[in-house]
Amino acid sequence: MKQEELDQINQKIADRSNVFYWQTDRDITPQQAGQIWADRHRYFTDDELEERINHVLGDKVINIDPLDPNAQTNLGNVNSVRVAHLSSGKDIVIRSHPKGIKNGYFHAEAQASSHAKKIGVPSFETLAVHDFEGENDFAFHITEKLPGTAISKWLEENLEDEPQLLKAIGRMMARVHEVKVKGFGPFDNEKARSGALVGVHSTYADAIKAGLAFNLKVLEEEGIFTEEQVKTIDNLFNKDSSLLSCDSPVLVHNDFAD
Repeated sequence: MKQEELDQINQKIADRSNVFYWQTDRDITPQQAGQIWADRHRYFTDDELEERINHVLGDKVINIDPLDPNAQTNLGNVNSVRVAHLSSGKDIVIRSHPKGIKNGYFHAEAQASSHAKKIGVPSFETLAVHDFEGENDFAFHITEKLPGTAISKWLEENLEDEPQLLKAIGRMMARVHEVKVKGFGPFDNEKARSGALVGVHSTYADAIKAGLAFNLKVLEEEGIFTEEQVKTIDNLFNKDSSLLSCDSPVLVHNDFAD
């Protein structure tokens, strides 16, 4: 895909004010999404990745683990995620956007994780965030590699642990809500670059209704909802309601899927 087309896509996906869930509310075609993300692991070589890491960290990479799309670090479907080992003895995780795609949330996630870690949630430390700078560059987020097993991987072999795990997860997720923030919805990635966690919406209602028109349109076009159902749902969301009122915004996970 040419950079001109990628630039147009970047403009469409950079503004998160009209999306509720970024991975589904993107205003791009399925073909474009497939071209960008389905082959995300092959946009750059291991040598390119190693050179970029060394340039940003100033630490010599001993080796990068072979690509394993089924590894627990690769459970997502947007970034190419790799594990590397540094001469300092530290193991790191590198989450890379495909070439040409601008960093949409790495700064925000780095700040969110840092705030969560300060209140005792076992979250990761960010070592560096590199923004896309044009040409053949790519954006990436380097974090420390935490020990442990992803929940979904653990449950494949230990399904009987699910009830106990769910309770522990619930307690931990509730701890995250102790982090007070400003605004609602997705965090402004540019403001997060300077350390501020600020949602792109000023009210909770605006955040909840973001992407509503887009999603209702898709659901009607696909024949899942009728025109009458769409109008009813739209009216319900746009009426004044105490359910869409919140005066104390806090950090939430918003993507608890893996």
